Amino acid sequence: DDELKRAAVYGVALIARHGPREVLEPCASGLVVGLKEIVTKEQHLEQQDSHEEERSSLSEYALSALASMVLLPGAPFGQTVVGEERDGIVRMFLEFLPLREDDSEAKICHAGLCELLSTGKIHNPQMYTPTLLKLMTSTLQLVAEGEDIATPETCSQFTTFLGQMQPPQQENRRRVGAPAFVTP
Repeated sequence: DDELKRAAVYGVALIARHGPREVLEPCASGLVVGLKEIVTKEQHLEQQDSHEEERSSLSEYALSALASMVLLPGAPFGQTVVGEERDGIVRMFLEFLPLREDDSEAKICHAGLCELLSTGKIHNPQMYTPTLLKLMTSTLQLVAEGEDIATPETCSQFTTFLGQMQPPQQENRRRVGAPAFVTP
């Protein structure tokens, strides 16, 4: 039943964000694998589909739960999932954003992205510049069209990041206070 699956995956996201680590610890690695499979299946379907369709709320909840478990601030398994596995989850997270199905989950993930970027918790972020440009621009456009998927603070941070990702126009190529993903 799709509704039960959505509720279960959403519950994992809530437990990851608000519950004690011990609740998910016995099944954390299996959950990470299962959540990645849900998101990967959705990405595969999107690539095969020539027309744009709404993503399923299940896949968006799965991405939010996965990010809440291993990427976002306070992630209970952020220190457990490392190296190539973490980099793959970062790539999946960035390629799947922006979220649109659940405004609250979208706001959490979009704000979490800002936190990851501003604290340098995405390794080699220059590699993701095209993806970041696209997702931030599309998120800002959707908000401008009336979707409530990012807070004003997140939109402001996206605007700042976009300005910092643009090629420099002046002699001084490195801006003071720029996050780590801005290259000279």
